[in-house]
Amino acid sequence: MKTKKINYLLLACIVLLVTACNWPTDTPETALDCSGDGHGIIQRSQGVQMVNDFNQINQTIINENLSYINTNGDSINVSHTPEVHFNLDDMKCFIEYVESFEGEYENLGIRAYLAAQNDPTTNNYKTTIIFAPTGYPVVTTGSAIFPQAPNIPGADLLNHGNAGMPPVGTGLSNP
Repeated sequence: MKTKKINYLLLACIVLLVTACNWPTDTPETALDCSGDGHGIIQRSQGVQMVNDFNQINQTIINENLSYINTNGDSINVSHTPEVHFNLDDMKCFIEYVESFEGEYENLGIRAYLAAQNDPTTNNYKTTIIFAPTGYPVVTTGSAIFPQAPNIPGADLLNHGNAGMPPVGTGLSNP
């Protein structure tokens, strides 16, 4: 008789422990909303132009602020910074976007490009970083080990980072 009571008590404890894992918490997790605009995804053509602008600017002598004349003959001011900040939700949304290529591509990843973004109101360029999704098209026969995945053709890119705090003296202002 005591064995039955112990078994029932043990069974009740197991059920209690299993169901306790599914009890609601005080802070329900809200789903990340990546729909619509505003998550930093830009068109590929805009990103390519920004990378080209950065490469052209980088060929000159880099000072904290410098001016150069672009191919149109316009004088352009450039502010270089060693860091760029991105909103965490924008990064999560971009990762979710890259993961949407699962099934079509394998070895998914993200590649970063240094770029320069023009502010048309001031005609100044600021350093930024563009992220591009990478991966190999899924192959139905055989398999291979790929050292570095290419960019996914036609995929949009992530930008909307903010230029960081430039170095001060010999140290960083905010390491």
